[in-house]
Amino acid sequence: MSHWQHRPEPGWKKFEFNQPYAAGLKRLKEEVLAKTDFDPATLWQWGTMQAMAVIQILKDCEVAFGKDGQNVVYGALRKIGYDIGSQILDGCAPPADLGQAEYISYFTTVINRITYASLEAPRIEDENAATFDMSFRGKLNPSYRKKLRPSLGMIYTMSTIPKLNLVNHVNPVRSCSVLGKPVCTGGGIGVS
Repeated sequence: MSHWQHRPEPGWKKFEFNQPYAAGLKRLKEEVLAKTDFDPATLWQWGTMQAMAVIQILKDCEVAFGKDGQNVVYGALRKIGYDIGSQILDGCAPPADLGQAEYISYFTTVINRITYASLEAPRIEDENAATFDMSFRGKLNPSYRKKLRPSLGMIYTMSTIPKLNLVNHVNPVRSCSVLGKPVCTGGGIGVS
């Protein structure tokens, strides 16, 4: 079982999502990894190179164009986040019996474990709050603990996803929904 496939809560098995970039992932698994001696660790190296390129683009755009350059790069990153989130939720409906904190926690697990390729230790604290710790070298790192509070604070980073019907991470909201199901009122999905 892959690290992203397991959560102990019964609701996790009900949570529907799609793999982002599913066609390419299928091809990688079936045509490359299964039939060649390709070392998948090189994907980390390639991904790191891509991330470093984006960081350098941001720095160069900032030097050349100031705040406008920053805004161009941030806008591009938001478009990609929007696209990934849309792919993850496309055609999926939230189970009626999952609470808002539980649903957001599961969605965050997909973002953390698949999109960010991170090790994560999530917890649903109660019906109004969920948290997660990022794990490095097999140890939890409490300095990376994030609290997801569906009714408080600021919007979680991936909140530009259309099916979440949220606003970007710097704007508080009055209400939001996931696939048409209300998930919070009076605030956003908080990260503290």
